[in-house]
Amino acid sequence: MYQAPTEIWNEIAKTQAVLHQPWKRLFSLPSESLLPELEKLEKSPRLAKHDARVVRAYLLTAPLLMENQAISTYLEAQQSTSLRSSLPELTSISEAVDLGTAEYRLSRPQQQSLRTLLSESYRN
Repeated sequence: MYQAPTEIWNEIAKTQAVLHQPWKRLFSLPSESLLPELEKLEKSPRLAKHDARVVRAYLLTAPLLMENQAISTYLEAQQSTSLRSSLPELTSISEAVDLGTAEYRLSRPQQQSLRTLLSESYRN
């Protein structure tokens, strides 16, 4: 969620009816609240047991994957192709792992950890 300005996440939250937790709540937060909430999420029992690079990759990819439809709908409505580079379309866990690996140079075990986290999120 660090890849786009808070205002963009806020606009997505305002204009898209279907968002999932925790992303719906995080997308809606003002900028002064977002970073502390992301830090709390990083320290949550679910994420704290993972390597810091895996956690950062998760925070990059999970909202893009889980909220892909809402993000795409928002970008289409805005006719904003320039935002697509910071909010790439992720339609599968494999694409998300590939992006996380490219951004954070994840090792094979780290890739598997990210895949596990994303799979758990996708199921819930």
